[in-house]
Amino acid sequence: MVPSAVLSRRQQNIERRGQLTRSEPANPPAFRQRIVETKNLKLHVTELGEGPPVLLLHGFPEFWYGWHAIMPKLAAAGYRAIAPDLRGYNKSDKPEAVSDYALDTLASDVPALLDALELRS
Repeated sequence: MVPSAVLSRRQQNIERRGQLTRSEPANPPAFRQRIVETKNLKLHVTELGEGPPVLLLHGFPEFWYGWHAIMPKLAAAGYRAIAPDLRGYNKSDKPEAVSDYALDTLASDVPALLDALELRS
């Protein structure tokens, strides 16, 4: 056992209780990240798991990381969790024209992404 003078208060508490107290998992999941090209733009996509797909869409002002805690649970349940950064966010394309952010344009990005991922028939 390490002398308690060397350990921080948090480390002492963890050692005393014999458990982790941090919010991160002991073995972080292996998120797969890639750029997916749709007809009109490139979207950064993070995936985890195999099985039936579950598409997780963030809101303003989030990005894919808003789903990072739920994705391992979906993967453990046998699903393929897919969390894109939507148009204008994080590592996805950020068109300059205001008209490129109209609701119908934003909505059309979702089926375009599903097509690029070959998830629509």
